[in-house]
Formats: sequence, C-alpha cells, structure tokens
Amino acid sequence: ISLKIILPSSGLETAFSEMVPVLNLVGVPSTAQQNSRPLLHHTLGDGRYEAYNLAAQQFTYSQAFLKNKKHAPIEIDRVLTDCITKARPVYLALPTDLVSAKISSQSLRIPLTRNPPVEDPRLQSFVLDLVANQFQQAEGDAVVLVDVCAIRHDVKDELNTFVNKTAFPVFTTPMGKTAVDENFERYGGVYFGSISRPEIKEKVESARLVLSVGPLKTDLNTANFTHNIPVERTIELHFDHTKIQYAVFPGVGMKDLIPKLTERLKSFHAVASMLSVPKFLNFVPYEKTEIITHDFFWPRVGEFFRPKDVIVTETSSPNFAIPDIPLPEGSILVSQLLWGSIGWELVGCMFGGKKERAWKMYPIHWRW
Repeated sequence: ISLKIILPSSGLETAFSEMVPVLNLVGVPSTAQQNSRPLLHHTLGDGRYEAYNLAAQQFTYSQAFLKNKKHAPIEIDRVLTDCITKARPVYLALPTDLVSAKISSQSLRIPLTRNPPVEDPRLQSFVLDLVANQFQQAEGDAVVLVDVCAIRHDVKDELNTFVNKTAFPVFTTPMGKTAVDENFERYGGVYFGSISRPEIKEKVESARLVLSVGPLKTDLNTANFTHNIPVERTIELHFDHTKIQYAVFPGVGMKDLIPKLTERLKSFHAVASMLSVPKFLNFVPYEKTEIITHDFFWPRVGEFFRPKDVIVTETSSPNFAIPDIPLPEGSILVSQLLWGSIGWELVGCMFGGKKERAWKMYPIHWRW
C-alpha cells in the first residue's frame, strides 16, 4: 500500500487522528448558487455541491454548512465548542453571500468552554471513593502513567500539581513524553512496553496499581501492543469518562476529577515518597568504531538540547529513539506516532518556530 494515499487531505486526517483542534473554514458558492447548482470552477462538474461536505464528515468531528444569518451564531458556536472540547477538527462552510452579513453579537457575551460539565456530581463522588479505595487496597504502591491525551485535553497543570502533592512515581508513554518535566525528581522515564529500559519496565509492571492518565494505546505507542499491565490493576482517566478495572463511568472526565483526586490522595505523600524511582539519565556510550551507530548518535544528539526547546521528531527512526533521551526542563516534544505522515516534521518546525520564536527548534530528521 503506497503511503501517498495519505497526502491529499493529510492535514485534516492528521488533526483528527492526533487529536488537534482545527477549524477548517471553507468559502463556498452563494446560497443561491447552492440551490441552482451552476457549473462553477472548483466544482465536480455534476452539480454535487454537497460532495465536499460529505467528504469532510470522514475527517472532522462535526460540520456546519451556513445557510442563513439567523442560525449562523448557533451553528458557529456549536462547531467551535466541539472543536475545543473534543480536541478534533471541525468543518465550517461559509457561502459568499453571508460573508458580510451582520448578525447579533449577543452570543459573544457567553464564553465558550472546553471543559464539559459534570453530568452527575453524585456519580463523580462515587468514582472518587472507588479510586481512593483502590489506592488504599494497594497500600500506596502505585505509579502514574501519563499519555498523550493529558496533553491534548489540557490537564498538564492539574497533573503536575497531582504528582507534586502525592509524590507517586510518574512515567510517560512515548506520545505522552514532556507532559511531565523530565528533571522532576519523581519522574522515572518512558514506559514503552517490551522495549522499555529494564528498570522502567519492572517498576511499572510490578506496581500494585497504575493510574493511567489520558491513555491512547496505539501500536507504535505501546511497542506493538506489548504493554503488560493487567486491567485488574489499572485506573484510566479520560477526558469524558473514567475506567476502573472493567467498569466504565461515562461523564466523569479527568479535567475536573484530577484536582479532587489530588485532595483525596495527597495523604499518601509520605508513603509514596518512599517508593524508589529509576534515574532517567542520558548515557553516551564509548564506541571503538568509526561507524556512527544509533546507540551512539541519539544520546549524543540529546546533549545539544536546552531548557524550553521544542523538539520535533520525524516519522520513523527518530520517533523510536527520542523516548529514551531525557529532555531538559520546559521542553516540548512534538511527534506524530499515530498518523505517522512521512515528511511532516519540516512543516511542523516552520509553524512551531513562528509560535515559539524564543525557543530553539531541533528537528530530528532521518533519511535512508
């Protein structure tokens, strides 16, 4: 199968796959032309003006095709709310005759929120009790495993407060790397299934309880599905539900739940701080050959990084090398392990560099 099939609409597909909120604002023919369907340029030539909207449904979470100014504010707010709460791209079609239309500004007085409301406070309280009970049964022998959805759904601040106040050992997956500063004293490194560092693998898999924050168990994020953590010892926090062992609780999301968990579990600090944490250090091996090997090259590259760098890794070798390289304080790792578009890193650096002008960009690019 040629990878070229992912190129034509790769931007929206990537955003959907990697959970990036993107507004795809599309200018379309006027409402009158939508009805009469003349043979305009940039159309398919058969009058199927709705084809593009149907195509967008495959790669966006929600769509709005504006037809009049009366319903425009409601439709615009709907797709924008979906975009920021679901962390997915949305599609908004704007006919040419509505571009200059004046609409009420009343809805602008109501701020949009990316945090879905708690559907049932009693259920949330019940889940809190269950989670606390799991930690009690484990006698504090627990680790925190942070994945990419903690980043995509903006719980890094709540998460870092949690690990600081509770002192549980914390690890990340490859996609969750830099959700927690890697110089944090309770940070133990990247859990990468069967190819993890032995000391990390042993610590995570032997814990009596694993609190998994924002998991996304893809093939490349789990070393081909080799995570060895029994469901019976796992609590999963997601943006819109919580899973405790085999039980799923819809509507109890991690954004509102983590601060409450912090207050309930901070009493474990003394016990948790006694749990050992592997030292996650960079080691450049000495090699007697002139051949540059992967074992030498990637740790050596790691010595160039500085605090607050943005590191963008290309698909293929760099994505599998960077998890083992400790990154400085305040670093941000940007990778694409799920969608895996080849060559995306150059564009990623261009946009990342414009946003974070003060931060050095180190694209790790590998060609063979």
